[in-house]
Amino acid sequence: MENNTKYHTVMIVDDNKIDAILNKKILEKELFAETVLIQNSATKTIDFLRNETEELPSLIFVDMMMPGMNGFGFL
Repeated sequence: MENNTKYHTVMIVDDNKIDAILNKKILEKELFAETVLIQNSATKTIDFLRNETEELPSLIFVDMMMPGMNGFGFL
């Protein structure tokens, strides 16, 4: 991990692609995390996390208003 970053890996779960990309750019610019992952649905994120064999994200930002499973259901 870089010395200036706070976290190694964080994840953004947001169905709005533009919001996810903007938030990713902000986190990268501010050196908040070395790696920022984006997922576009709560159910796909759960599948991803269950099957992840390497390293789980240190922090996950979740959009609360998503179609299908919302952020509350994800939590």
